[in-house]
Formats: sequence, structure tokens, C-alpha cells
Amino acid sequence: MRALFVVLFLALGCQTTAPAVDRSAEVLAPVRRSIGMAERGSDDRRASLQGVRERNGASIPIELSFWPKGAFQSRVGDGTAARERGFDGREAWVTDERGVSRRQGLGSGEFLILEGWARTQQWLSSPGSRRWSVSEDPAESDTLRLTHRSSGALATVQLDPATSRPAQIAWQRHGQTRSLALEDWTEQDGRWLPMTVTESVAGEVSFVDRFKSRERPAGSTGRRPASSPRDVTFSARGGSLPRSHVRFDRGGRAFVKASIDGQQDAWMLLDTGFGSHAISRDLAETLALQPVSSVALRGVGGEATTGRRRGDSLKVGQVTLQAPTFVELDTGFLSDRAGFTVDGVLGAPLFDRTLIVIDDLRGQIEVHDPDRFDGGDLAWQPVRFDGTAPCLPGRVRANGEDTPPLWFRLDTGSDDTLTMSRWAVRAHGLAGDRTGLAPRSLAGPFGEVEGWRTTASVVLLAGTNMGRHVITLVRDDVPGPLSDPWIAGNAGTRLLRGQRSVLDLRSGRLAFVAPEEPVAE
Repeated sequence: MRALFVVLFLALGCQTTAPAVDRSAEVLAPVRRSIGMAERGSDDRRASLQGVRERNGASIPIELSFWPKGAFQSRVGDGTAARERGFDGREAWVTDERGVSRRQGLGSGEFLILEGWARTQQWLSSPGSRRWSVSEDPAESDTLRLTHRSSGALATVQLDPATSRPAQIAWQRHGQTRSLALEDWTEQDGRWLPMTVTESVAGEVSFVDRFKSRERPAGSTGRRPASSPRDVTFSARGGSLPRSHVRFDRGGRAFVKASIDGQQDAWMLLDTGFGSHAISRDLAETLALQPVSSVALRGVGGEATTGRRRGDSLKVGQVTLQAPTFVELDTGFLSDRAGFTVDGVLGAPLFDRTLIVIDDLRGQIEVHDPDRFDGGDLAWQPVRFDGTAPCLPGRVRANGEDTPPLWFRLDTGSDDTLTMSRWAVRAHGLAGDRTGLAPRSLAGPFGEVEGWRTTASVVLLAGTNMGRHVITLVRDDVPGPLSDPWIAGNAGTRLLRGQRSVLDLRSGRLAFVAPEEPVAE
């Protein structure tokens, strides 16, 4: 199949200004007719497809169902090892093969919905029009531009000039282009749907889905299942780790001693901003962890491809994770910052399964079974997940003015206070006239990002006044998480110092407790 190349632009700023006249309905009319959505009530169709996903020479089962109001659900794999994702008309969600389920919000949720709608053609329905406005691309014939109504993010739709049906839908996020090629259109109960969907990332084919119609399975609703991890056990309800198993560095980052495969204790960084566990290459070789695959990592400063390894067990305090996976990572930059040898990172797979309390003032880390933790007296605040990253609402007062409400990633792997994305710096005038700004370099595993340091008089995060802080303003537009138009930046451990942070991320909530306040346990 001839590749279709579409230039994408990601708006790195506030909400875009809508045109005086929204021509979305007029622009979409011929596309709607081409797939049988012209008649009244055609938005209310429902259907179910089944087929196989072909990847790297292997085939696994796939199911796709959709309902009115934009709801859909996909399932890839067999039995309890299947992965699911969906949208029930209100919230988007993903469930992995180990039973961990997360609501998806912000950009992750919006692009998950767009991907499902691209497969089911629900982007042409009324719910789709409420989220995305549509215009013709003046530079490309047979090309439509989809503009997200709140963030300004863009996607493109390449139409087949002969049929007016979508041939490809593409978008860019975190500097990476993703596209879905739609082929083999077949009429299903009055609606035309693509039976072959090819996903490509950065121009390389990731997989091909091949469908046929079927009866909708009984009990299928599109609703998110409860998160119920199948690979974790607790020997007790949990509690504080021994003092000898806990360290904090000068920036307030927390490190715990973990046992991997029962062979060796390793110092690991607790990092809510890391989507997996990581391990140093030397320790992975020493423990003879099984190579599984390669994986692309993206973060502040760039990206890299590395290996993924699997162990037998990972034990932290009274919790044990079975068959954990780790990505290989050069942990030298962590050791340099911490002042001691750091062997790896404990990321989202730990926070998804446990309740963790971080208290740098007392030098304590607690790991609890979330089902047996009594937090009834805590002032819980909800979090939204962008992928695996928990995000909190907040605002900044700088140069005498408050920003509007913004979203920040909670990143306990960062020893900064608040790191503001370049688009947020521009949009809210945080750099002022730059007089007195001090230069600052942000170091990550893949390089450095240049920024400035300035004082914000008040930082509010999840309803808590964090006080006066020197924060970092990113100087240049950079790819990766700091380019996201939904999220204004990262909240690191220097911002959280002095707070007792109770992180119940499996339940999508957290609480900050001031030192003088009692904590329920």
C-alpha cells in the first residue's frame, strides 16, 4: 500500500479561538453520506467486529464493539491475558493484561477516543463534532483538519478522492506521528466500516487488524471494569518500611530497598512519572533477568530504545509483585544526583497496586494494601491519568497574577519544584521581561533541557497551598511530555517537601497532610 504522508502541527498554547462560523457540519456532509450516516438516527447504530491483529508474524484475536453516543470497546488477546480499552460516553479507560484498569483523561483520553472513533467512524457523529471541529486543509486536497476544541491539538484525515471515505487518520503527540490507514470498506447494517486497519508509528507499521462482522457479545457494555491486579500479594496489611530500607536525597526524592528474584537488595527510586520499572544494565546481567523485547523510552531531553527484561518476583516491604518487567536504563545520572548507587526505578506498576505514603520530614516510606487502608479522615483529592502519569489541578501566581486552572503531572522522580512547559510560559507571561531570570539546565536520562529560574509567590496544587517557590520555566519548545498542550508541566519533590503525601493511585486519589495533622492508618 502506498504510504500517505501528512504534515501535522501540534498547537502548543492555550485554547484556540473558534472561527466566527463553524463549517464542520457542511464539511462533513459528503463524508457522512459516503459511509451511510446521512439519514436521521444513523448516529445511533451499533455493531460488533471480530478478527485478528497481525504483529511481527504472529496473530492474536481482536474484538471491537460500538454503541450510540460514541461508546466503544476493544479487546485484544485471549482470556485473562487480554487487554481492553474503551469509552462509555463519559470516560475513556484502559485495562492491561494483568487486570490493572485506569481512567484516561487529558490528551491520553482524547486520543484514545479519537483512535476508537477512527475505527468505528464515530468521529463523524454528534459526540465527535462536540469534541473536534473540522475544516478543509487549504494546502492539501482531499484532506480535513480536525482541531480539538479545548486544547487546539490537530489531527488530519486523508480522504479517498474516489469515494470520499477516510483513507487515513493521523496525529502527533509528544513529537511522534501516529496514523491509522483504513481499507477494505464493507457495509454493516447500513453503515460502511473499514475491515482492515493498519497502524503506523513514525512511518513504521506497528500492526494490522483484519475484521469481519459478528453478533454483539452478551454482557458487553463499554464500561470500565474495576482495577483488580492479579500479580500482587500482601503478607500483611502493610506499614512503614525499616529505616535501613529508606533513603531521601537532598531534593526530597525517595529511594527504597527492593529484593529482585530474592537474590539481591537494590536501591530503587520511587517515581510516579515513570511508566514502568527500570533496572541498571549491570544489575540485570548479574541477576540474569530474561530478555523480553525492545522498547522506546521518551522523556525530558529526548528518547532512546532499550531492552525489556522479566524477573520472577519483586518485593518491597510486605508486598510482592510476580513476574515483574523492567526496562534497562543507565542509572548513572540518578546515582550522581542522589550521592549513592541507584540500581533502578519503581514506577507505575508499583503505584497501580499499592498505597504509598511518602514522608520526607520523618524519613518514612509506607507501603499498604489499598483494600485494608483506613483513610476515611483524609481530605482526598482526585487525580486524572494521562497514560500512566497521575495529574493534578493547580495554578501559579507569578508577576502579581494567577494563572487559570492548569494540569500538572505528579513526578516524584523529579527533584525540581515546578517545571513549566514552554507553551504555558508563553501563554501566561510567566517569564515577564526576563530581567533577573537565572539559567537552569534540567537533566534527564536522554539529555538536558534549558530553562530559567524564577520565583512564584504562591503555588496551589490539588487544593493545597504549597507556598512560595523558585520554579523552572522551560526556555525552548521540546518534544516529549513537556510539549503536551493539555498539561502545563511537572510537579516534583521539592514542591512536596514538608507534606506527607498519601498516594492511592489505584483508586485515582491522593491526599497531602501537613506535618501537624494526624494521619489515619
